[in-house]
Amino acid sequence: MRIPALVFTAFITPLAAFAEDAPKTEALGVYHEVIAPIFESKCVSCHGEDKVKGKLRMDSFEALMKGGTSGESISPGDEDSELIYRIITDDEDDHMPPAKKPQLSAEEIEVIQWWVVSGAEEEKKVGELAPDAALVAKIQSVVAAVSAGVIAGDVSAKPAVDRAALAANAEKAAAVAQAVSETLGAPVLAIASGSDKVHFSAVNLRDTFGDSEIEKLVPLGESLVDLNLARTQVTDAGLATLGKMVSLKRLRLENTKVGDEGLKHLVNLGDLEYLNLYGTGVTNDGIASLSKLKGLKKLFVWETGVTREAAEKLAEEVPGLSINLGWDNEVPGASPAPASTDKQPETEKSS
Repeated sequence: MRIPALVFTAFITPLAAFAEDAPKTEALGVYHEVIAPIFESKCVSCHGEDKVKGKLRMDSFEALMKGGTSGESISPGDEDSELIYRIITDDEDDHMPPAKKPQLSAEEIEVIQWWVVSGAEEEKKVGELAPDAALVAKIQSVVAAVSAGVIAGDVSAKPAVDRAALAANAEKAAAVAQAVSETLGAPVLAIASGSDKVHFSAVNLRDTFGDSEIEKLVPLGESLVDLNLARTQVTDAGLATLGKMVSLKRLRLENTKVGDEGLKHLVNLGDLEYLNLYGTGVTNDGIASLSKLKGLKKLFVWETGVTREAAEKLAEEVPGLSINLGWDNEVPGASPAPASTDKQPETEKSS
């Protein structure tokens, strides 16, 4: 089965915005290739699948337009839309993202405002909305910054963006992804426009995807950061291969046949932040091995053999880890230990 080339435009199209001699910004899809990546980097952690503050999701166009508890988030063409108010207001209670989260840059805000006022359409290209030259330059800058992972307010800590290397890495990843996709019969996709990082979901292969199919993912190497194997035929044997995919950040194994022995293979996944084991055969003995995953932030063990006592013990050993044992039954993560300092804490001032 050959995967249509269109699937891989997420890799190729935005690279024009990085190249010095081919600024094809007009061809970018405004929502999917400019606006959505901004939301993914700054908003979806609180308004996505795992957390839905204010009943607002921003991880799809349909959810964004539906709005949340404050009503519709966007009124197309209206500069007073709730979304615009939230990102420009100085009110600490209303401003988004919250003060302690990475903030939108001035350019990102301007580009979002322009999109909303221009009608907030899903399928329009940049060229169709006729931005002036100054705004085109800002769109290029936003696309490059978001794809490179630059966080507003912390740019000084980031190395300069090597655009040529970024483009080369993305094109190489696209070629490998194309080959793997054809082997599996399902698409491997970029996590964001112009990124060399990819994700794969076996949701449409769940009846036929097993341990041998995991081997076919190996060529993706460090590009694979997000993997959904929920409801597939994967077993503990397959996790031996999975344990070598050290760049994984998100892994979904819910309703598979994995158990305690399989979890022992995951201890080298030092970048893993999200692990879903809902409806699997894991027990207290199995999750004990996860104490080595110090970067783990979210663990689902609903309908498994894991007890609350064991979950609380693991949460103590992995600061910041939140463990979900079922509906309204969560072990919240303990705050990470503060960084060491030679300074003595200041005495609380009297009012």
